[in-house]
Amino acid sequence: MVPIAACVAEASAAYHVEQARIAAIMQNGLPAGVERGGRIGPMGIPEQWLPVFEMMGIQASDVVDDACQNIFAGTWIIAYVASLQDSGVYSAGAYSQRPVRISAQVAERRRAWGAVVQRAAALTGVPAALIDAVITVESGYQPRAVSSAKAIGMMQLMPRTAAMLGGDPWDAEQNILMGSRYLAQLGRQFNGDLQLTLAAYNAGPAAVTRSGYRIPAFSETRAYVPKVLTLYAALQR
Repeated sequence: MVPIAACVAEASAAYHVEQARIAAIMQNGLPAGVERGGRIGPMGIPEQWLPVFEMMGIQASDVVDDACQNIFAGTWIIAYVASLQDSGVYSAGAYSQRPVRISAQVAERRRAWGAVVQRAAALTGVPAALIDAVITVESGYQPRAVSSAKAIGMMQLMPRTAAMLGGDPWDAEQNILMGSRYLAQLGRQFNGDLQLTLAAYNAGPAAVTRSGYRIPAFSETRAYVPKVLTLYAALQR
């Protein structure tokens, strides 16, 4: 059996990802062969990545059961997501020059939940700054927030969406992970178009498709998208 340290070193060299970053993710991972809460093995790979690896010719069972294969697969995800960020898929574009203000109270709560946001980013491939921006706009990092439409928690998940994602929206950490997974899902559905992804997060994907793959003509959604994008651009800086 190849030592785990050797697997980490080889994956690091293959995909140009720092060993320390791989090790940090593995601290919250699972034993090889274990699937729990939608995560798999030492790198805690989200289960929705398994079909991607199957298309690449990598057996899903190997990613689940083989620790080294799991480390290689997880490191590839890190490198792939980084390439998307570098290519501008997650770019906030014209919103990058707009000023933003965050209250001292919200800034303090953001710092308290920073590590959870980073874990959610590592698990889902959604940039931490984007998750951060969505939470800040949605709830101001208030775990018990409930909207007039009955959306719940940090990322303001509707009960039906939470049920689809399979977690407890009242648990703040689960809420952040579930919301991040939903953002990742919408990003894939709308081919990486960040404006449509955020519009779908706010108004629902059906509203975006009914609008001809444009931001729906809802005043709330049309205010929400630039608000999140502006904050996202500022947090990236």
